[in-house]
Amino acid sequence: MSDWHNKLAALNLKNSIGVAAAEFSATDVVIRDMGGIFKAMTRKKDGGLVEGIFAVVGCVGDLTFPPVTFPRAKEASKNLLLQQASISGYGSQEFMKAYDFVAEMDDKFATAILTTPITQFAASSGPIDEEGGMSLTASSRYFTKSKDPLSQHERRAIPPDVDPYGALGRLETTRAAYCTDNVVKYLKIAGSGSKYATQQDTRTTLTCIRLVSRDPSLFRPREIVQLKFAVHAFRKFSPEAGPSFTVKLVLRSVVFLDGTIADRIVALERRTLKRKCEDAKKDKTRDQKRQRRGGNPLADVDYDAETDSGAETDDTVRGVERMQLDGERR
Repeated sequence: MSDWHNKLAALNLKNSIGVAAAEFSATDVVIRDMGGIFKAMTRKKDGGLVEGIFAVVGCVGDLTFPPVTFPRAKEASKNLLLQQASISGYGSQEFMKAYDFVAEMDDKFATAILTTPITQFAASSGPIDEEGGMSLTASSRYFTKSKDPLSQHERRAIPPDVDPYGALGRLETTRAAYCTDNVVKYLKIAGSGSKYATQQDTRTTLTCIRLVSRDPSLFRPREIVQLKFAVHAFRKFSPEAGPSFTVKLVLRSVVFLDGTIADRIVALERRTLKRKCEDAKKDKTRDQKRQRRGGNPLADVDYDAETDSGAETDDTVRGVERMQLDGERR
């Protein structure tokens, strides 16, 4: 994890946006009310404010990525289905610094909002991955909803790899649509002269110069990725508790870095499955032999068929009957 953090810092990726969360101070973040949503903003070189995009490297735990199928499209339209990923740092120093930065954002938002309570997001209480330690979870909805019609400036075309069947597009309305805040970029590093662009070999010197799209369906648990996120506070209202704000990490992009760990796990699972199949086959053979031993002993005994001449058979039967009667008289 630390190696990839340092490698990415050394690369000059011309189309990369965002700053490493491990190297950014929460004191440099400005909180702004964007009309019901508070956002963490950072300053541009000219002094203006822009939504802060923060990056962290980790190993994927759970993920829910596109494509969206027809059965799940309705869940997405109700914001029950999210584009979501959880990553763990396995104790790396850079990941823990990013984790601390994210935790500090709670206090930052609480100070900015003041009038209503803050519901802490998952990172503050620290969901713990049994193997990877502390983890961070970022997610994004598929639809932005508004009381007023959404403008064409806000709306975006749904990418084919997100909605290949048109299931989401059919559910869009003037007040619920795929907009700028719903866009998540699924990426990988590529470029001329980079062996890594075609092979998963972390020992190769990286000379990549740009990020390119990656099919979201290709991402797997235990891959090492760079996750980029924004930090927003969403207003909620409860009749019992009143108004409150929930602070969450909003997924902005996922950059594939290394699949070595995932490949090893897949190979191990295949070997385990193969052993289970072989053991099951042996058990089945053993059971079949046991069933044969305990089966009907007459099942495999062959007897001569009855002859065409029934007289001999009848005489034989009568002879046997006489023998039995004689024995009884004695």
